[in-house]
Amino acid sequence: MADDRQIWEDGRASLYQTLSKSLRLTDDQLTEFVDLWQPKEFAKGEPIIRTGQYERHFHFVLDGVMRMLYNSPEGDEYTLAFSFAGEWSGHYPSLLFDQPATVDLECLTEVKCLSIRAEDLLASYDKWMELEKWGHRFVTRVLHGRLQREIELLQFSAQERLERFCKRSGHLFLEIPHKYIAAYLKMSPETLSRLRSAMTIS
Repeated sequence: MADDRQIWEDGRASLYQTLSKSLRLTDDQLTEFVDLWQPKEFAKGEPIIRTGQYERHFHFVLDGVMRMLYNSPEGDEYTLAFSFAGEWSGHYPSLLFDQPATVDLECLTEVKCLSIRAEDLLASYDKWMELEKWGHRFVTRVLHGRLQREIELLQFSAQERLERFCKRSGHLFLEIPHKYIAAYLKMSPETLSRLRSAMTIS
């Protein structure tokens, strides 16, 4: 129990520090906002949200890995993104516009996070204009990241995509099955294994 309390206390400190870097709020305002985020734990394989459901929470990941995926009408599965410690997670468009989610979000490992209810987040946007601006910047960063990913898939070879992934998120090779990383990089698990072996040899 004491260890769990320490995890959540450290998590709140991390959330506060992360937000303070990009928000011009007073200490009291920032503390009030951080207090709205509550501890949540998810089991490995547990779905956070499924296509067609409504997103009711936004998450700040403390430990573990989440995966965002799209299931096509033809039955094909596409890995779109990973969220891990220090990152935000959730289907933000569903939360923001109160629309059904168009993707799934699931846990690839046990996950600990701090989560805020949609109504509390939106009410905070109304209360503090600076926070609403932060929300807009978050959307811009997400859109930029998605655009960069599409460019990478078109512009770079499989080897180059792997090298860029290793620089950004190489630690994930130690945390999740490699088949998900292969899917994210648009290559077969066999190709991923071969390219990683070549990188190790060189």
